[in-house]
Amino acid sequence: MESLKATATTALAFSFLLPLAAASPARAGELHQAHTIIVSAERLTTAQYVVSSALNNDSINVSTEIYVFPGPIQARTPFNVPRLAVDCLAANHFTLGASLIVAHTEGSYDTLILANPRIGAMFPLSPAAEFWVRAGITYYQESGVGTKSGYGADIEAAFVFKVGDHLGVTLSALGDLGLHDSNGVDYANLGASGGLVGWF
Repeated sequence: MESLKATATTALAFSFLLPLAAASPARAGELHQAHTIIVSAERLTTAQYVVSSALNNDSINVSTEIYVFPGPIQARTPFNVPRLAVDCLAANHFTLGASLIVAHTEGSYDTLILANPRIGAMFPLSPAAEFWVRAGITYYQESGVGTKSGYGADIEAAFVFKVGDHLGVTLSALGDLGLHDSNGVDYANLGASGGLVGWF
């Protein structure tokens, strides 16, 4: 996959949700409660070790990437781009949700669409922190000069640190493994990321 300079405008929508979360009067400060809606802007900053291999020519590329949103993002795989997510905290610690991104390559008509349905579990560590583990399947499609699509598995272990009644920051360890790519490219990411979270 060629390098993308993702605009990641979807993640910017989170900035409009933050005032709503801050103004919500119900259950102030209580993140770990059934039926809570959690809105996240994820992978806004990340450091990742990336391995990609092309099956058709036996080439293997290894790189280390660090970026801070909203600067230019060199996305060597479809997985390591910012995204907006919505999850619902169900009973018995479990969460259900999905993340989404629509990103455009600067200077071309290439578009990356990524969707990541997932399940998770959240456990309180203290009044100010939660541990949230999530796993899911990421589907992606890139269109432009050519079209490619595929899917992969991902897992994240996140610490959520509350900085307000309905606001928090996340620090996550992550892993992504490509399972299928229409162009025959295998991807693998390992790294850490940071983001923002709000809940209602």
